[in-house]
Amino acid sequence: MIIFLYGPDTYSSRQKLREIIEEYKKANPDWLNFNKIDAGNSEINILDELRRVVDTVSMFGNKKLIIIENIFSASEDIREKVSDFLKKKNIEKDKDITIIFWDEEADAKNTLFKFLNSKAKIQEFNYLRGFQLKNWIKNYVLRYKGKIENSAVEKLIQYIGSDLWRM
Repeated sequence: MIIFLYGPDTYSSRQKLREIIEEYKKANPDWLNFNKIDAGNSEINILDELRRVVDTVSMFGNKKLIIIENIFSASEDIREKVSDFLKKKNIEKDKDITIIFWDEEADAKNTLFKFLNSKAKIQEFNYLRGFQLKNWIKNYVLRYKGKIENSAVEKLIQYIGSDLWRM
């Protein structure tokens, strides 16, 4: 299975990523087959690391969770090779491997994006605006058993905008 989380609202996309990881932890308490690859780190060979993780046979038969961050900061050549590797391995149909691509930006014109768009479960995270942002603020405050007036919500939006990290 392949999941693709991207968009400028990194607060919400990180929350979603944490939820998926927590679900994986519950199902796999030994936590042996979890790997994170930062494609923005120029010191690692992303494709070699991905091959190593995917091709390693687990003695315990657990499901693998692989998170690849910042893949769109890698070169187009690397993105194409990753796309080709995933196609050859037919990863989207493998029930024992879940690969999550997380990125703040994504270029819809490149090969990897097109592949992910056709094979992955995609969730785009744009900044909240208007009614959605107001509801998010109110729900966040309520979650911590607080109260907030509408005028305070409006002031928060006026001064902070849609940046949920600052919010």
